[in-house]
Amino acid sequence: MSIFQLLYTSTAKHAMAQSELDTILESAQRNNAKVGVTGFLIFDGKSFIQLLEGEERDVQAVYKKILDDPRHSQVEPLL
Repeated sequence: MSIFQLLYTSTAKHAMAQSELDTILESAQRNNAKVGVTGFLIFDGKSFIQLLEGEERDVQAVYKKILDDPRHSQVEPLL
């Protein structure tokens, strides 16, 4: 099995309260664990950067959901 990696950045569409960020993180951890996707998520107050790792089909499915998420824009794959 080879690990597929996808790294992307995006911009938050609005200022996010800590509670909203906590909800995003908890949801991502729970949903990604169900399909065996790991990685990291960093937010600097305006932009996100996230690395997703796992089976390619699972990473691509998670990324599709990210692309459809209305809380951010300018989603740009880097790797």
